[in-house]
Amino acid sequence: MALTLLLLTLSLLPTLVNTQTTTTTTTVTTTPQTTTTGTGTTTHIDCGVNKIYNSCGSMCPENCTNFDPPPACTKICSPGCFCKDGYLLDVSGFCVPKEKCLSCSGNTTYSSCGTSCPDRCDRKEGFVEPCTMQCIVGCVCKPGYVHVSGKCGPCVLRQDCPVNNIKNGKY
Repeated sequence: MALTLLLLTLSLLPTLVNTQTTTTTTTVTTTPQTTTTGTGTTTHIDCGVNKIYNSCGSMCPENCTNFDPPPACTKICSPGCFCKDGYLLDVSGFCVPKEKCLSCSGNTTYSSCGTSCPDRCDRKEGFVEPCTMQCIVGCVCKPGYVHVSGKCGPCVLRQDCPVNNIKNGKY
């Protein structure tokens, strides 16, 4: 029994040793492809669409949620696949043109410094809640619009808030 377990473990060992994967900070896994030439061995890494390999990339690569203003980051090399110039990593892990990150839908607009406590339907107009002073990057409700509920979701004019959502309202 012990011998069978040992043989099974040894049969799996070469597979584990020969598997090479590199995981980057952008949560993209790439597999190096080694090419042998007459002058030596080179490694080519296929990063995918709109990505390039960088042996000394940033530990905090720009993405659709942290490009304006840039976050505080240590200056340590991080090898891996990174978006090409003009592209940023979106929430799905794809490198998209920077302009695409800035596009918002509905009654929202892009802000590089929005509030962490946006106005919403279940709060009386002018209600001030304790809120941290920080910039939130992304889509925010346009002026005059409020979130139907919570800190995200659709934005509506205050007068269009569902009646059952207004706890402290005037309506």
